[in-house]
Amino acid sequence: MLRRLLFHVSEDLIRGIGGPIGYRLRRFWYSRRFASCGAELIIEPDVHIVGAEHMHLEDNVWLDRASVLIAGPPRKTARIVAGTRGDGQLKIGRCCHIGIGCVIQAHGGVCIGDNFTASAGAKVYSFSNDPRECRAGTVDYGQNSPGYRVTPVEIGRNVWIGLDVLVIGARIGNDCFVRPKSIVSRDLPAGHIADGNPAGPLRLRFNARPGKAP
Repeated sequence: MLRRLLFHVSEDLIRGIGGPIGYRLRRFWYSRRFASCGAELIIEPDVHIVGAEHMHLEDNVWLDRASVLIAGPPRKTARIVAGTRGDGQLKIGRCCHIGIGCVIQAHGGVCIGDNFTASAGAKVYSFSNDPRECRAGTVDYGQNSPGYRVTPVEIGRNVWIGLDVLVIGARIGNDCFVRPKSIVSRDLPAGHIADGNPAGPLRLRFNARPGKAP
């Protein structure tokens, strides 16, 4: 009990330290807790990480201020009504930037390719309650057992999701740009600019074939 308390107190202290010392402490602390971690990791102050042992980060990943990363499989008692249980793994490729205030929830599995950018406030969810199965709220208590929906997320290479974009269980192809405030709830083909709710492809992003660098 005491050891666990000291662990959480230490993590809380490290989370808020600014300047070069804070960056070094967070890199040291989390690089040993992640399932795997590449070089040049940057973790800004006030980043919250839950389930680090289920996270795999490649080189040059930047986690910006107040972002929240959550991983780990759903608890064994969770009643899954759609999808599989989910592996709970969060995988982030090389040279990725998770912007200010972003949330990535990977209970259902989230895989992000290289050169990904998430603008401030973007959110990625792979696991949620099913509204048709929650007859007494979403809290699991007593006789109430809400149903959950598992929707893995796969994001390709060189994808950029704009301000306040919401991704719910979908696949986004290589080289896509998703305009601000869009909701991605269905798959997007590679190489397009997407917009709307649900987001859909508008036009090619580059003057090149989808999936190819410009």
